[in-house]
Amino acid sequence: MNATTTRTARIGSIIEKRRPLAQKIQRVEANLKSLASALCNLEDHSHNLLTRFNDSNITAFFAIFTEINKI
Repeated sequence: MNATTTRTARIGSIIEKRRPLAQKIQRVEANLKSLASALCNLEDHSHNLLTRFNDSNITAFFAIFTEINKI
C-alpha cells in the first residue's frame, strides 16, 4: 500500500468516525432553530395581548415574561 492510499484511507476513516457527530449537530441545530421560532411567536403573541388589554397586572406579567426570554 503506498503512502497516498494509506493517507486516503485514514482520511476516509476519520470522516466516517465524525459523521454521526455531524448529523447530531445538524439535528440539534434544527431543534434550536425551531425553539427560537416558537419563542418569537410566543413573544409576538404576548405583545398582541398587551395591546388588547390595558390591565396593569397583565402588562407587568408580560413585561417580566419578555425579560425572562431575553436571558
